[in-house]
Amino acid sequence: MGTNANNIIDNMKKLFEELYKTYETKDEKRQKEIMSELENIYEENKKEIFVLISYAIGLVNLTLKQETKEEIKETVDKLKEIYEYKENKDNIYIAGNYAGGLANLTAKQETKEERKETLETLEGIYKKNKGNEDVARSYAIGLVNLTLKQETKEEIKETLETLEGIYKENKDNKDNIYIAGNYAIGLWNLIVKQETKEERKETVHKLKEIYEYK
Repeated sequence: MGTNANNIIDNMKKLFEELYKTYETKDEKRQKEIMSELENIYEENKKEIFVLISYAIGLVNLTLKQETKEEIKETVDKLKEIYEYKENKDNIYIAGNYAGGLANLTAKQETKEERKETLETLEGIYKKNKGNEDVARSYAIGLVNLTLKQETKEEIKETLETLEGIYKENKDNKDNIYIAGNYAIGLWNLIVKQETKEERKETVHKLKEIYEYK
């Protein structure tokens, strides 16, 4: 990575730091100005992968500052553009940040239908990026967010089958502690919907297995 790329990345970091502060001060005018500057840097430096990764990291962190699903969706669309850019489709860092933005979006969506639609995109990224711990963790977060909106135990069990699959596929990943945590939360959400002690005992047994796994 050359000196010019380093300078561009440093400039982007400063702009993002200022951008995050505008969400505290509610300075919408400055938000738009900074976002425009960042977009111009992106357009002018598409071939610099390290610049794109820095842009993607800044954007996914921005979704944590944004309060509405509309704001987050707009930012996630920018992450999608980077992810779909032909030279970056296989970049694990871009994929991880795009998945992170989608997971953050599910947390703000009010209906299970919205969350399911977002999860379809997450599922596609996960299947293309098996072994990517960031993507797996984000997919697990999105799935557990879906269980919070599902009304029946049957719906939740179906979601948990997918979540269990991610947990088992990533048992040896260093980030599996986070996937295990989300799987456990999903199981707890199932217990709340189960009517009989037999059903609950079966689910508690799965929770115990997660807890005891070394």
